[in-house]
Amino acid sequence: MRLIRPCKEEFLSLFGGGTKEIWICSPWISSEGVNYLRKGIQMVKIDKINNFEIWLRLNQNDYEAGLTDYLNLSKLLAEIKKLAPSMNISIWQSDNLHAKCYMTERGAIIGSCNLTRAGFETNVELAMRLEINEMLGQLSLRDNMRLDLHQVSTEAWEEFLNSLGKLPPTAFKNPPDTNGSWESFVQGILSEGPPHLKTQIR
Repeated sequence: MRLIRPCKEEFLSLFGGGTKEIWICSPWISSEGVNYLRKGIQMVKIDKINNFEIWLRLNQNDYEAGLTDYLNLSKLLAEIKKLAPSMNISIWQSDNLHAKCYMTERGAIIGSCNLTRAGFETNVELAMRLEINEMLGQLSLRDNMRLDLHQVSTEAWEEFLNSLGKLPPTAFKNPPDTNGSWESFVQGILSEGPPHLKTQIR
């Protein structure tokens, strides 16, 4: 176990030839975050991966603010499924998700960083890098936390993605449910319990 400042190199160090399970837990996954994940996937033997589990938030506001690139993530998942049809890919969501954890057989990164460029490149973040033997004994906690999330069915995922394509042209010009700027909207999201966020999928 060691204290680290998150960076792309630390994230990619979780991926390698022996990878069989990938767990990504991040409220926000930006376009850059999807690209980090794509690079990681390119470093593994994809036909050896048994389970790929993603925890995130599903919210149109996050998409409009550029916090999560659901469409790019969906494209990556489709690419993976095409290369490894038997892989179990599952998506779990919670509006209250705040944890950030990235885990494979090579260990885990647990800390303050979302899977975004800001989280792994520009923000002042802090995390713990655990080796796999340190992580294995804690997996029961993950199973317990999963009870507070909802698994997103294929149909619900497609419905959510389709809803993003129907946003009006002004969606990215004006912050939803606020009278301020995009900056104040994002700051609202960053604050505890922002009232303007609404459940999208159950």
